[in-house]
Amino acid sequence: MKQKTPPFPIKDNIDVSEELRLKYRYLDLRRSRMQKNLLLRHKFYQIVRKYFDTQDFIEVETPVLMKSTPEGLETF
Repeated sequence: MKQKTPPFPIKDNIDVSEELRLKYRYLDLRRSRMQKNLLLRHKFYQIVRKYFDTQDFIEVETPVLMKSTPEGLETF
């Protein structure tokens, strides 16, 4: 089976429009720069969560606090 050429190279330091990168986000996330950004964000969130946990805060997901609407169940 012949594979298609990606719309842009999966390399760092390439000049690709943001629109194209967002359209093919699943490819953009394979670049090491993007993976480093995700890891940094993860570590930051872990530090923040750990701090708030030591201060006896609890994390609550707000959808649990909201009443669901029938519009969300519509199918087209």
